[in-house]
Amino acid sequence: MKVAENTQGTIRQMDRITPQWERPQREIYVDKLTVAYEGYMNLSDFRAMLVSWCTKNGYMWDELVNKELVSEEGKDVAMKWLIQKRVREDHYSIIKMEAHFDHVTEKTFTIDRRKVTLQHAHAHVTFNGFLATFLQYTWESKNWVLFMKTVIDKFVYKFDRDKYPGIVIHDTKDLASKTRGIMELYTHKLEKTPEYEKEKEHISKHATMYNRG
Repeated sequence: MKVAENTQGTIRQMDRITPQWERPQREIYVDKLTVAYEGYMNLSDFRAMLVSWCTKNGYMWDELVNKELVSEEGKDVAMKWLIQKRVREDHYSIIKMEAHFDHVTEKTFTIDRRKVTLQHAHAHVTFNGFLATFLQYTWESKNWVLFMKTVIDKFVYKFDRDKYPGIVIHDTKDLASKTRGIMELYTHKLEKTPEYEKEKEHISKHATMYNRG
């Protein structure tokens, strides 16, 4: 499988959390939000949607895992993405996405008079949304600076600071919703294809979205 091309360039490297940094303070605001789907989909469309969403919303992305395992039942595909955006100095919105597509098989359909190859799979895509900060490792961690910062945050920037969890929650849920939409993209189109009657028991109507506790 082709790794999603990273065209973000080097100009934004200062906005990226890199592995050599100190471990950040993290607060989780979206925990194991999962999109589940069984049916036909287009994995290339899914990957393109992720890149498009990140670009549109100002996020950088790193594909940490991209592997395939071939078995008798088909092909299993695993992906892990780290998606991040600096929302303020030393404050980062972090989305971790883990996707598993099990028993992947391919079939060609005639859609809008064109031959389209789709993948049938059992899909589970899980999202975790974090707010990460590095304040305890900066010069601001000095006691007198922390005191002044606490006063300023309390009386000046309180409302500004309170919006950051909302950004994490909104963006994580929005990406999960877009994932659900891309999974369902071909369900209605396939109803109009000559192959529908033979394949209708394998064509799911809806993807589900839930929190995995």
